[in-house]
Amino acid sequence: MPKLYYIALSVSRLTAVRTRAEASLGPGVWTPPLEMGIGDDDITTVVDISGFWDDKLRALAAHASQSDAQALLRVLSLTGQDNPVEEYVRADPPWTGGERESDLFQGVVGGS
Repeated sequence: MPKLYYIALSVSRLTAVRTRAEASLGPGVWTPPLEMGIGDDDITTVVDISGFWDDKLRALAAHASQSDAQALLRVLSLTGQDNPVEEYVRADPPWTGGERESDLFQGVVGGS
């Protein structure tokens, strides 16, 4: 069964990132705006990326000439290693509730 996900950032996770970044870098540091956050109950899937965290930072660093990527890299370098996950909202098939998924390929032919 094919599935479609949108990457997301929960309000609680975004708030924690902003708080830690401001504590470490000062109140004027760029952080993603709270309006980018998705309600915690709307997050359908949380994937542990701890084994790939350093790769993610290296990929962002490859785009460091772009000011938004550079700012995000700076914030994530300080805040992300505490809970290295990515959050998603499953759009299709629509989420019907239940336990959050932890694998984007669960139920996909050839997936886990």
